[in-house]
Amino acid sequence: MIDAELFYRLFSNRKTPASQVEYIDFVTNLLNYKLEKNEDNLKKLLASSKKSSVKKAFGFNKLPFESKRTIEEFEEANLESDLLDSDNTKIYFQFSSSKKYDLVREYKDMTKRSFNLTGIISFANGLVNLENREVIEIIISNIDLSGNGQYRDYESNLDSIFYKDLATTNILGLDLFEITKRREKIVALLGTESFDMAVRNQKEKKFRNIIKKEFPKSKIQELLPMFITREDEKIQEMVTDLAKVPDIFEYILAIAWFYLSDTEYSIIDSLKLPLDANFKPLGHASGGDGDIIINHPNLTVMLEATLMKKNVQKRGELEPVIRHATNLSISSENKVKTIFVADELDDNVINIFRATTYIELEGTNVNGKVNGVNIFALTISEIMKMLEFNIPSSKVFNAMNNHFTNQPEFVKCGWRNSILQEIF
Repeated sequence: MIDAELFYRLFSNRKTPASQVEYIDFVTNLLNYKLEKNEDNLKKLLASSKKSSVKKAFGFNKLPFESKRTIEEFEEANLESDLLDSDNTKIYFQFSSSKKYDLVREYKDMTKRSFNLTGIISFANGLVNLENREVIEIIISNIDLSGNGQYRDYESNLDSIFYKDLATTNILGLDLFEITKRREKIVALLGTESFDMAVRNQKEKKFRNIIKKEFPKSKIQELLPMFITREDEKIQEMVTDLAKVPDIFEYILAIAWFYLSDTEYSIIDSLKLPLDANFKPLGHASGGDGDIIINHPNLTVMLEATLMKKNVQKRGELEPVIRHATNLSISSENKVKTIFVADELDDNVINIFRATTYIELEGTNVNGKVNGVNIFALTISEIMKMLEFNIPSSKVFNAMNNHFTNQPEFVKCGWRNSILQEIF
């Protein structure tokens, strides 16, 4: 009989104490099996070993045992297992080692994500790469990045500079003059008019290379149906696990539209999603703007993406899409067209979108009014069809124009059909 109080002190879990119940269940089944090796005890042991908390605590984030049907096969497959050793103290030592392994793995992942966020270091294809090497060399040239000193006076001293919240320029010892001089060198290196333009051009070039290598048109066509069937795990496996699936949908839609566009524009500027150093999505766009805003010379296009089903679109999408379209129409010097994209469309929602063409609307976070907004809706399947038959986005805009009338008209269900016929 295990002393539960003593067990919980030794086999601790401060983050999720409830896991200790699964620990004691596993260890009880393990001891019972070691005392009496029969099929019933083996089944109980293998069942308890499959729990995720047990994998982390006793199996180095894997199954602690190689599962077999018979006792003989199980014993032979797990001959080297310390957990099955006659010395039961090895159970605790394996627990201790496995928990340390899981802790290192967790902090390693956190460190990797933090570096990704900086945009300076990227992790791709199992390699750690310094982004913009030539630019980084200019920034850190003639700067001593190492020093001499006692460890106890640095990391062990809470009053040391190690624990102070300092700007990078202070850490590197760069004053305003040095910063200006290095910025000028970077501009000269990249051959642009300004530092901001240099950074933007570099990002655009790298992002386009990533799209070419990692997200060719064929892969976008493979991914889009998965948003309809909600194969979330596979989507995150193919794109990134750092963002939620609705945010990944915005990202993939932006790339899909890039393939459909027959006019050049900056794709990096069009995306409002935060991106990591590998130009993969990290989260969702800020609430004040549309999801994707594309600036052409004489036209601004806003894409609004959602995976909401049609029964909740009125509550979740109607107001923000109209608000975003209104604010953008007021603030933009160009004409604005909004494309709403979803798996399925609520007729009430798209009818109200159509009706807003003939309504004077007032801005919410911008001053002014606009005489109607132009919103058209497409399904994911229709985007897929456009990609399949190489139908350019300009054909959508032309069809929208051809079916627009200055005179207000009664909006009936099915009004999209004539526009779709012209597009396809």
